Amino acid sequence: MEKLYNMKPDLQSWVNSIMEMADVKEIIFFADFSNPSIANEIPKIRGFSNKIIETRNVNPKNEKDFTDFIMLDHIYQQAFQDDGTEMFIIFTGDAHFNSVVAFLKTFCKKQVGVFGVKGAFSNQLKMSASWWMEIPTADDLDKIYCDMILKNFKYLESKGNPKGKITFEKTVQTVSKYNKVKPESISKAMNDLIARGYIVRKTEYVKGSKVVSLKADFKKLAKDGLWVNGD
Repeated sequence: MEKLYNMKPDLQSWVNSIMEMADVKEIIFFADFSNPSIANEIPKIRGFSNKIIETRNVNPKNEKDFTDFIMLDHIYQQAFQDDGTEMFIIFTGDAHFNSVVAFLKTFCKKQVGVFGVKGAFSNQLKMSASWWMEIPTADDLDKIYCDMILKNFKYLESKGNPKGKITFEKTVQTVSKYNKVKPESISKAMNDLIARGYIVRKTEYVKGSKVVSLKADFKKLAKDGLWVNGD
């Protein structure tokens, strides 16, 4: 998710979603925590569950990631226990989970929901599930793109914008390139912020040429809860 959308998973939002769907009995996290960036998330994870399963491969001669295999083994064991669980919700987009999802539905008569990252979500897995949801959602992405834009405005504001006026085209180009996001996505988010009055257009004439510059209204953004560091 971080590679595709330059964002970390919103655990609180995910937990809220599944709590609305079911009476959650247990939440389990599987990961190779040898990666420092993932290991740093452990304190946050503990806010939702103490059941954290380390999947690190300790064999120095084999770099294979065992996370999927360990998850699959745990799911099968849980299914065979038949403890009254009615629904499994799995966070993965990997096609390797197609068989276990089909097994849970067909032979165990369980409902199976799957959350997967948009752009890395197996279509076969979607078809096997009782229901599925792609993340981040369209609303999530809009918030991410808007935040990227506003951070750029705040940065330029703090520097006194030494290279001149802030323009629509330059902002789209800079933000999309820096965050590795399609210019069309940033342009759409910019237009939305302008339409809602959070970014204000100002027309000026510089040496006889018409220049439309932009300014973010951070007071309004902060008032509406869209900018926590607003002045």
